[in-house]
Amino acid sequence: MENCNSNNRARPRRMLSVLAPVVAMTLVAGAAAAQTVSAPVGPISGTESDGLSLYQGIPYAKAPVGDLRWAAPQPADPFRETFIANKSGNECVQRAIFWRPDKPASWTEDCLTLTVYAPAAGGKNLPVLVGYHGGGSVNGAKTDWDPRELARAGNIVVTVNYRLGAIGYLALAELNAESKDGQSSGNYGDLD
Repeated sequence: MENCNSNNRARPRRMLSVLAPVVAMTLVAGAAAAQTVSAPVGPISGTESDGLSLYQGIPYAKAPVGDLRWAAPQPADPFRETFIANKSGNECVQRAIFWRPDKPASWTEDCLTLTVYAPAAGGKNLPVLVGYHGGGSVNGAKTDWDPRELARAGNIVVTVNYRLGAIGYLALAELNAESKDGQSSGNYGDLD
């Protein structure tokens, strides 16, 4: 499910620390409606439908705005209250394009979210599939494909939004000079 682009190899390592708690919370979920699970970032309330537990729009990093716009992703702040994970979350900045006819352009930079689909019955040692949408790193979103059948087949499926286009891949010497963490510019989307 991962894009074939060799730059995407960095994503699984970076995301492992973020996804591990989310996957762990899903594995212990039972079969109750509107489940609330405990995760290291705080309680998360999901929904149940058609035999699936669904946790949508979970922020996995701080919003990449202001001083974080041209920087590596920073861990999301812990939730002070139960995070209601019942909405998909924003799509990253992109223009409207013909192959996404029902999707308008997006100008929202606060978009670093993921969605977890899991069998409502829970289970132990379930395979975890992490899906990155296509779109040539210039458009697309985690909602562009429907992983429910994979989850119904006994898998946990995590779909991810990441920075796109210039917001995710602009490389400039000036941005390299401003980097506080030594990262070169032009790979923010891959670091997400």
